[in-house]
Amino acid sequence: MLYYKLMQMNEEQLKKFILESGLVSKADFEEVSKKAEEKKQKVGNILLSEGKISEADLKRIEAHVLGIPFVRR
Repeated sequence: MLYYKLMQMNEEQLKKFILESGLVSKADFEEVSKKAEEKKQKVGNILLSEGKISEADLKRIEAHVLGIPFVRR
């Protein structure tokens, strides 16, 4: 369980990478952040459900931030 906790990406890391990568505009990200807070959900899940990013984008971001190679099938 501890290993899993260490391997989780925090919201600040996600925000920084998404904004630096240009996948989502700052305005869109801020809007999604508010929705995530209101709904008590993760920002990545809201971005995905609203079609702002793809599932592959989210997995790629998580892998990059956590330093894990991303292998596309």
